[in-house]
Amino acid sequence: MPRTPLPPLKARRHWLSALALGASLVGNLACENPPPDGLDARALWLRDTLIADHRDLLARSPERTAGKFLKMATSPYTWLRGTANLYWRDVLEPSGALRQPSAFASAHPTALVGDVHPENFGTFRGFDDEIIFDLNDFDGATFGPAHLELRRLALGFAVLAAADERLEAVDLPGRVAEGYWWALHPDTALHPDTASRLAHAPTRWAPGEAARTAPKVLADLVRRAERDGADRKELREYVTLAEGERRLRLGDREPPADVRVPLDRLVKLSKAERRRVVALLWAAVPSWSARSAARRGSDAATPAVLDVARRLGAGVSSYALDRFYILLAGPGGAPEDDVLLEMKTVLDAPQLGLPLLAPRQATTQGARVVQAQRHLQQSPDQDAWLGHVAAPPESFLLRSRTWYQRGLDVERIVAGLADGHWTAADVADLAEVCGAVLARAHARAPGLDGEPGAEHLRAALGAEPDLLAAEVRAVTAVALAQTLADHARFVRLLTAYGPDLGYGQGGLAGPTVIR
Repeated sequence: MPRTPLPPLKARRHWLSALALGASLVGNLACENPPPDGLDARALWLRDTLIADHRDLLARSPERTAGKFLKMATSPYTWLRGTANLYWRDVLEPSGALRQPSAFASAHPTALVGDVHPENFGTFRGFDDEIIFDLNDFDGATFGPAHLELRRLALGFAVLAAADERLEAVDLPGRVAEGYWWALHPDTALHPDTASRLAHAPTRWAPGEAARTAPKVLADLVRRAERDGADRKELREYVTLAEGERRLRLGDREPPADVRVPLDRLVKLSKAERRRVVALLWAAVPSWSARSAARRGSDAATPAVLDVARRLGAGVSSYALDRFYILLAGPGGAPEDDVLLEMKTVLDAPQLGLPLLAPRQATTQGARVVQAQRHLQQSPDQDAWLGHVAAPPESFLLRSRTWYQRGLDVERIVAGLADGHWTAADVADLAEVCGAVLARAHARAPGLDGEPGAEHLRAALGAEPDLLAAEVRAVTAVALAQTLADHARFVRLLTAYGPDLGYGQGGLAGPTVIR
């Protein structure tokens, strides 16, 4: 299979800029004479669906939404990250391009992460100072078929493998499935000849322990989380001293070559916007977990808000949404005690043909995300500042921003392969651990009926992990081909219609059913 390489880390912004400028310049010319050649029915369906899903954002924040589309086009992996809703349509709708039966489907509507992929795993600092490796993004959390979420995680690793020929030597989707199966069977002895050795391994480590016991990719992640978290790197990166007062550092932390596609930028708010964000912050205080009080220092007086700014450039699915950084004075009052929080908009989760968690079990979308995170993660209070607030019709999620929270980065993984720091076997070990973490999340969280998923999933998966791995491997091969082809279609769409997919020149391309 031809490779679609990820860019070198230092060249990422130049690669992004080249695509953005090329798509916009060529698109501005092409939009004058539609329809373009070379776009099949699937491409037009992609355009229609993406415009429909982003209609409100295109009307309210056209520049940020165009920036999201440009970022999605930079690689097959960023395309995957930005298209969870398309995935769920493809696997669930009767005419879906990826709809395939399974021998391992459970009738139990399981609590799902909703947008699982390798970069939605990362580290947290536990209350006993352990570093925990866990899922870290629940904006799309809902209920649905667990086997389809397992397939999406396997697809994420397959897209990663498609970026580097060194990964041809290992079966990443199969290792994801093996890790998932074995994690749900903790009392089953491992077969002597099985490749699975890590599904029962711990995913939380005492300080310094991961370097000795964790798989290599995770050991590197934990090492950096321990180092940078203890150093309060988030404050050094995002805070400055201005006129004797601590302020958020405005501007680009990572300057982009194209101003329309910021990578990490803080922007000043108007006085009215600042007042609104601060009011929302204090309205959310009652939702913060009581167990987290000691770490937050909430026994002290209400902390002062030192500064607020808009954050641009983060994420892919949430790239176009409102996101704010809030700097609080810490309980001790010293600069090193300051706390950095993030408040971001939360949209509806995909329904997947089932009732949504909100409003049935949660009052708002933010409450849905907080509840799902507390159920699906290993500990309900891994983020001491986790909270939510409603500002109808909007809903916001609050969380801490600390460098103890480090996410997996596929570019770093590919770079580590290129420089010989890691091997394909190390990435396969990572895939198995991620499969195990997802399985434990599905097992512990209450499903739509209130029952944990463990027994239902064990019954559905059967007694042979090899059979599950074989099915996941087969469906992932089909999904990978579809994903790579769709990414190529999307790049052609941007070239033909421009960064907003032609929304500004008339909206939808017309009804398209065939995919």
